Amino acid sequence: MTISLYILEIILIAVAPYRLHALSCHLNELDICVATLFFSQKEGFAETENELNRQCSFIQETQQCLKNYTQLCMTSVQRDLLDFVGEGTDLLVKEYCSNGTDIRRRYLEKSSCLNEATKNLSLCLNDLQVGLDTIGVATFDKRVPTTCCTYQRYLECVGKTVEDQCGEEAVKFLQELLRIAVCHLPDVICTGYGPQNKECVKLLPPSGTEPKGSRTKSVLSRLFYYFKYD
Repeated sequence: MTISLYILEIILIAVAPYRLHALSCHLNELDICVATLFFSQKEGFAETENELNRQCSFIQETQQCLKNYTQLCMTSVQRDLLDFVGEGTDLLVKEYCSNGTDIRRRYLEKSSCLNEATKNLSLCLNDLQVGLDTIGVATFDKRVPTTCCTYQRYLECVGKTVEDQCGEEAVKFLQELLRIAVCHLPDVICTGYGPQNKECVKLLPPSGTEPKGSRTKSVLSRLFYYFKYD
């Protein structure tokens, strides 16, 4: 599981309930929660048990931050909804971060090739950063559609790159991780959205657009910029 992909999943899960309820806290606070994951991404895919344990510590820290956010900023109904849609993510993290599990074993088997594949993800990561720029300035009613469009475009780009480098089985494995993490939530929320969808074409700048870099209004995108040029 790439850390970039995990970040995007957290954003999708965290923003989705707000589509149905009034805004209680500023969504930028969620950006701060997931910021820790950007620093762990510097290490790429974990290829050893020790590296994986270190990566898990970042993920678990982010989980705790998100739980603190929900306690402060959500009603009990909102928390129940988020707990429901996030149950799969908790399960995946438990499997991913526990010694001796099948998912952990298979992940470590594929991690070396996936690390090589990430060297060819510059366009995918560029488009992801542009998507984060766009989400950061989107009106509240457009945040979920813009996130869905960013999510679908990034998944398609990563899928093609990983398949070229590591084969179809590696792509299926990543898809399996996502299904465990969020069940069919992205399919439900993002039904009809895709890179060539008319609304996505309207909401997102074209693929290959230059990110705003340090000029962005998105906390996550700014962190992404500093990560790339550190």
